Amino acid sequence: MTIGRFTIHVTKVSLELARDSVLLTIQANSSPINIPIGYGKYVYPNSFFLYEGEWSMGRKHGLGKLMMKDGSFYEGEFICGEIEGSGLRHWAKTGDSYSGEFKQGELHGFGVLQRASGESYEGQFCCGLREGHGSLTDSDGHAYLGSFHRDKRHGEGRIDNGDQYEGSWVLDQKQGQGVLRCVDGSLYDGQWRNNLFNGQGIMIHTSGMVWEGIWTNGRPLEQHKGLHSALLMVRGERSKRAWWHQGGLWGGGGEVRMMRGLMKGRWW
Repeated sequence: MTIGRFTIHVTKVSLELARDSVLLTIQANSSPINIPIGYGKYVYPNSFFLYEGEWSMGRKHGLGKLMMKDGSFYEGEFICGEIEGSGLRHWAKTGDSYSGEFKQGELHGFGVLQRASGESYEGQFCCGLREGHGSLTDSDGHAYLGSFHRDKRHGEGRIDNGDQYEGSWVLDQKQGQGVLRCVDGSLYDGQWRNNLFNGQGIMIHTSGMVWEGIWTNGRPLEQHKGLHSALLMVRGERSKRAWWHQGGLWGGGGEVRMMRGLMKGRWW
C-alpha cells in the first residue's frame, strides 16, 4: 500500500481497540507503523497544534477541531488531512472570526467574516480574499453591497454612509459612471475617477440650481483658472450668476446654499 510518497510492503495487519479510537497497526519490513483511524486526539511534535476529531488512514478526515497554543482554532470538516468544507475559524491575536466554506485551509466559497473592530463581511471568497458578490458593513454601520475583486470593492456596487452612491468601482475607488444622492437632497449623476466627479456629469443642488458639463477633480472644468462664474439655472426663476468653489456654491451676496449648510452675507 502507499502512504504519501512511501510504498510499504505489508506483511501483517492488526486492529487494536482503544478507549476512543481504533489504531491500525501495519507490520512493514519488520517495523510496525501505527495509523490512527476513527476518533482520536493528536498532539503535534512542536506542541503548538492539537487535533481532536475523526481520522481515516492516518489523516484528519471528517469532523474535528484543530487547536493552537495561542488560543486560535479551526472547528469543522477535514478531507484527507486538509481543512476542507464548512467550518469555523478564530484568530486569537486579532479577535477575528470566520464561519463558512474552506478549500485547502483557505477561506473559499460563501462565508461570514466578523472582525473585532466591528466590521463584517458576508459573501463570496476566493483563496482567502473577498471575491464576487458580498455585503460589507464597517464599524460605523456604513454598508456596501456589490462586487469585490482581490479583497477590494470592484465592479458595480452601492454604498450608504448617510449619502448614497450607486455605480462603478475600481479597486476601492468610485470610478466610472455613478449616481450620488446626498443627505441634503442634492444629486450628482455622471462620471467619476478616484472618488471624485470627473468627466461629464450633472449636479442638481438642493437649492434648485443645476450645473451640467465637464468636471475634473471634483469641480467644474473652469476651476483650473481659479474662481470663475458658472451659469446656473434656478427652478421658477430666470438664470443668474453664482460661483462654484471648493465643492460649494459661492455668490456675490445674499443667501447661497452649500452642499452641507447655509451661508448668508457676501463672499469672495
